[in-house]
Amino acid sequence: MAQVVKNTRDGMWLARWRDPAGAQRKKSFKRKVDAERFLSELQTQMNRGTYIDPAAGKLRFAQFAETWMAGLGHLKPSTALRYREVARTHVIPQWGPWPLAKVARSDVAAWIGDLVSGGMSPGQVRKVYLVTSMIFEAAAADHRIGANPTKGVRLPKQTRHDPRFLSPAELSRLVEAAGAHGLELLVLGLTGIRFGEFAALKVKRVDPARNRLVIAESVTVVGSSLVWSTPKTHQTRSVPVPPVLMGYLVEVCRGRGGEDLVFPSTKGGPLRLNNWRRRVLSTTGEN
Repeated sequence: MAQVVKNTRDGMWLARWRDPAGAQRKKSFKRKVDAERFLSELQTQMNRGTYIDPAAGKLRFAQFAETWMAGLGHLKPSTALRYREVARTHVIPQWGPWPLAKVARSDVAAWIGDLVSGGMSPGQVRKVYLVTSMIFEAAAADHRIGANPTKGVRLPKQTRHDPRFLSPAELSRLVEAAGAHGLELLVLGLTGIRFGEFAALKVKRVDPARNRLVIAESVTVVGSSLVWSTPKTHQTRSVPVPPVLMGYLVEVCRGRGGEDLVFPSTKGGPLRLNNWRRRVLSTTGEN
């Protein structure tokens, strides 16, 4: 049973109650009316199933963020790594020592304003905000805080630029300048597949009968390791290939096994984007 009693030792008023798990809880107040109001609000929360243990929100943000980062195994390794880097570089340094329940919406809004005035681009601000919001949302789902303090915070507008596509003449000049790597650029330029999908393309995925590439895998550098996964949409798709280009691909694949890569690195493994860009595009004068 919830009750308010006076502590004869220090004159404070104690609000006592049992949480939904049956554990005895208490909190001190200077005024009886504050203790009674607190218990009334707690009782309403328990009746609605929204009870938050006042002690749960005392957990430091940094500690909870580490737990949150350890639970990102359901994401693609590259995405999980990106979230962890943002958390450790920007979010934890800001909120690390704060108790979860002490962060208010106004605190988050002021911080976002500081990031903008400090010169951070709108796109990066939005990435930092996203990770911050996900951590607080997880804390709310764990019933450590009553609400996510990032909700409703206004973000800087992000200017979106139309994608720049090469004209046939520009692609032709680029392919010519790339020399032995020209076919690689043709495949990327004419099919529109992502580089990770291109690097993971295997001989068995080349379908000359239908002039198609089957995109079923992707390979990405995560940290210093190559990680294989499904495409970004997690779905296999079929991509059309111009017949002339397919003819070149058939020649490249001739004599290879189905599991062999169509465009392996010099060491036989998958291409790494940074190395490939430096080796191919920097020599063509393109950035």
